[in-house]
Amino acid sequence: MIEVDLNVPCLNKNYNFVLNEEATVKIIIDEITEMISQKEQSKISSPIVEFYLLCVETKKILAMHQSIDQSGIKTGNHLILI
Repeated sequence: MIEVDLNVPCLNKNYNFVLNEEATVKIIIDEITEMISQKEQSKISSPIVEFYLLCVETKKILAMHQSIDQSGIKTGNHLILI
């Protein structure tokens, strides 16, 4: 498990998440958007909007098909949901 800080600019909020390093980025994004939607009681995902994860440390958008581990994400990294 990898603990990261997540910034969500569209909500102007920051969250702390523990991620399964073997899950793909696509699955992580789906889980994150679902959890945030429940917490904030507003839907932030939609079939016409596609979110991406950006790693602040590497300044790269994470590939959807790679796992968090394959993407090089480490505990303490800062991610942005864009």
